[in-house]
Amino acid sequence: MIQFIAPLTTNGFFCDKFQEKLNKIEDLGGYIAGGCARAASRAFSIEHPASRYEDIDFFLDQNAAYDTIFTQFKEWFGYLGTNDYNGVEVDNFKSMDRKIQLIKQPFLAPEKQLERFDLSVCQAFIYDGHAHVSYQCWDDC
Repeated sequence: MIQFIAPLTTNGFFCDKFQEKLNKIEDLGGYIAGGCARAASRAFSIEHPASRYEDIDFFLDQNAAYDTIFTQFKEWFGYLGTNDYNGVEVDNFKSMDRKIQLIKQPFLAPEKQLERFDLSVCQAFIYDGHAHVSYQCWDDC
């Protein structure tokens, strides 16, 4: 079982418009996990490599409304298509300079999803305005 450092606020990390979208997606069962969540924790200085991230990965919990989330993403972001990433289907979108990925399967709670990550430096997720960073992620960074 993954252990997490105390939840860290993400206030001000995202612009207001994106934060509103994130709140809506969370209400539908989606959440951000991976490098973006690690960076949003602000646990590392802005110069530290752990503060950088390439894309924003959205995962889905066991109660997620995938079809509704996908439709919402298509309205908000430019749809780039679907591809296979290590046996998992990923819907790709673009918003300004960021790639946004909607990971289709498996639908798991954030803590369970992170157990599947092959890189511990990405074991972080955002929920309800807070970043949750695993101790392993912290140590590895």
